[in-house]
Amino acid sequence: MSNLNTLRTRLSQHGQSHLLHWWDELNEAQQCGLLAQLESIDYSLIARLYSQGEAAGGLSASDLAARATPPIQLVSQPKTAAERDHWRKATACGEEQLRDGQVGAILVAGGQGTRLGFDKPKGMFPIGPVSERSLFQIFCEQLLARGRRAGAAIPYFVMTSDVTHDDTVGFFEENHFFGLKPGDVYFFRQGKLPAVCDKTGRIHLAEKHEVALSPDGHGGILKALQAAELLEVMRDRGLESLYYHQVDNPMAIVCDPAFLGLHELNGSDISTKVVNKVTPE
Repeated sequence: MSNLNTLRTRLSQHGQSHLLHWWDELNEAQQCGLLAQLESIDYSLIARLYSQGEAAGGLSASDLAARATPPIQLVSQPKTAAERDHWRKATACGEEQLRDGQVGAILVAGGQGTRLGFDKPKGMFPIGPVSERSLFQIFCEQLLARGRRAGAAIPYFVMTSDVTHDDTVGFFEENHFFGLKPGDVYFFRQGKLPAVCDKTGRIHLAEKHEVALSPDGHGGILKALQAAELLEVMRDRGLESLYYHQVDNPMAIVCDPAFLGLHELNGSDISTKVVNKVTPE
């Protein structure tokens, strides 16, 4: 009961007391489940995220662009002889990292293909116009070829979600991991955060005894990797760089040596590829 009283105080402090509205109607098992769920929530984080969302909600694309911090270094496609020479050096640097087994790849693949009219994980969608190869196959075969050329396996960390995990793992197993060694492919589930009302910031209940949860997005990937104990795996494998890409970008050049090399030569913590926008909108 002391736990419940402490929780009531926490909920009251954060304006979330409604989560216990149905408490007296729940059986003992439901009460225990709800109590554990409510105790695990970081209410300060929820409040902070909601405040940030509110602050950005009324801003236009131009407003948001004006607030953005420009990158410290910007590397464009090479046009001059000197730039092309620099890219060759960067490619050689990236290939050396791959040979030394210092590079891993992360694929974020938690979504379903709903907007494609496809009720399976998006990565299973047959995107190949002639071959009908799936997105998963295209990426895995790229990684396989890259590893063979380097002479070193490239571990693949595939982020799923509760709704896609089993289908994704099953699809990889049915297709013999598309040539990759099973021991080089790691699956982990993305985290979740409580769903909140966009007008009040109050956390929703899915049932009287259950908080409504939603995926916490790509921003939660480090926490998800930590929860799955994969940061230790990366450390044990001697990984220094991670190439991160999304499942719905079939044009991704997985573990692009030039990109890896430019990242290393510029001493960057984080690098990203972008297409230059004409306007913020």
